[in-house]
Amino acid sequence: MYRSRAASIARQAVKAGITIKSKFLVTPGSEQIRATIARDGQAEAFENAGASVLANACGPCIGQVGVGFGPWI
Repeated sequence: MYRSRAASIARQAVKAGITIKSKFLVTPGSEQIRATIARDGQAEAFENAGASVLANACGPCIGQVGVGFGPWI
């Protein structure tokens, strides 16, 4: 398992029983990055912390990330 600071923080938060109080979205920059974070266990760490790992798409880039997530995004 490879480590990243963000995934390590997510794992530590879960271990400490800390829950998120806002939407936590992970938007991979490419399909290769999405596959890499899935392979290395980072996507699972984010999901366990309450994140939604989005598909690699143009939605976040063009302001469409809020679709389906409610008015607060």
